[in-house]
Amino acid sequence: GFEWALACDVRIAGPGARFWLPETNLGLIPAAGGCTRLTELIGTARAKQVILFHEKLDAQRALDWGVVQKLSEEPMAEATKLAEKLSGDHFLARQLAKQVIDSSRGGGEDSLRSERVAEAVLYSVKYKPHAVICGVGTAAPNEKYTQRKVADLLRVTDPRMRSIYTAAHIETRCLAEIELEQSRPLTQGGLLKKHLKWAKTMAAEAVPMACANAGVSLDAVEFFVVCTTTGFLAPGLSAHCAQHLGLSPYIQRVDIVGMGCHAGLNTMRTAAHWAEANPGCVALMLCIEVVSAAYMWDSSSPDMAMALTNSLFGDGCAAAVLICPTQHMPIDSQVARPKPALYSFEAMLVPDTLDSLCYEWLDDYHKFSFTISPLVPYLMGLKIPIMVTRLLDKHHLKKEDISHWVVHSGGKKVLDCVMYSLGLSQHAIRHSLSSLKAMGNMSSSSFLWAYDSLLKEECIAPGDFGVFITMGPGAGIECALWRA
Repeated sequence: GFEWALACDVRIAGPGARFWLPETNLGLIPAAGGCTRLTELIGTARAKQVILFHEKLDAQRALDWGVVQKLSEEPMAEATKLAEKLSGDHFLARQLAKQVIDSSRGGGEDSLRSERVAEAVLYSVKYKPHAVICGVGTAAPNEKYTQRKVADLLRVTDPRMRSIYTAAHIETRCLAEIELEQSRPLTQGGLLKKHLKWAKTMAAEAVPMACANAGVSLDAVEFFVVCTTTGFLAPGLSAHCAQHLGLSPYIQRVDIVGMGCHAGLNTMRTAAHWAEANPGCVALMLCIEVVSAAYMWDSSSPDMAMALTNSLFGDGCAAAVLICPTQHMPIDSQVARPKPALYSFEAMLVPDTLDSLCYEWLDDYHKFSFTISPLVPYLMGLKIPIMVTRLLDKHHLKKEDISHWVVHSGGKKVLDCVMYSLGLSQHAIRHSLSSLKAMGNMSSSSFLWAYDSLLKEECIAPGDFGVFITMGPGAGIECALWRA
């Protein structure tokens, strides 16, 4: 037990503690570190007294000789307090300091050099810059319809189903070619061509806008990540859009397909990590959803679940430019042009909910279609507070420290569940509500439309904290913390 104690960094003893090493009396030596560590601790002469002559140390003498650092009537409680203190803030600093101390025996230049290296490591970690959202751009088809008009185009006659379209939380949506499609047969191949056509059309508007707002040229983009769920292509949309936009042939690309509505934050995290690994270089993210390329409706066999889906989604696209600042290229955030830094991300795959929110092939219609369980908003509402707490705890923040909430405009029930589960007001998520009302649910791009609305309000002050929250198939939830 004594040798185990000698291997510890701190030793606290009770008043009745006794210490000795009897090994040499048994024809052995204290070979579990006793000879070495005790000598380092109390010196050669005293170590010989204990090891060769079996001198026993009582608690007070152990304290006087430096074998223990403290005497306590409750040593376990005292040790627990110290352990809790060590596990708190600045763990890496304590870990590096311990390593430098343990390796500094004898002192000299090597020890001083180790101190400088450890300090440099801490400085690089503590002051490592974060990726910054420098500019945002949005785009949607010019064809904008009221909910009543969409119901008429799809020939929805059942009063219960028409009532879904006339709900007040969505007024209008942009839907590419939906009127034209009612007069011609649709095939999956035709819908994929539509997806590609409108993806390139919207990208050609949103990407230059994002670059202009960031103050960078298209030529400067070195990394391009694109997400979509409403169409599968090979080569992926990143290749098609890069060529359509005239981006560099040497650009690095990533395609994220099939994550659905929460893919936007996954895409942002991918761009942010690349930007942080390549400070000063320009990363571009693009969320493209041509949801009307997945629209299904059979007026001869009306279906409530299908009516819900067709009343909710709209076509839309959003782009953002991310750059990690350098010493020679700082990025300032101002009220008129806020450029928040992305501090942290969290993600969760809710167990046993794979079938609750799907985009799947339907043989009867020879098309893909969305399936949404009525339980989805409540599943999200239960888990989102857990996610937000995990996110904020990393930075020792509370919900009250967050000035701006940007939530995926997934639908009224989704936003209501988020609002009630987090204890937020309608004003706190006003931009998500207004985006839903004007554009419907644009899947992965929705949160950036709501964020763009927040930017235009010019209410983000330097130092403000904000949170992004998205949710989608899986069921999956993603959130991110940012600071202006």
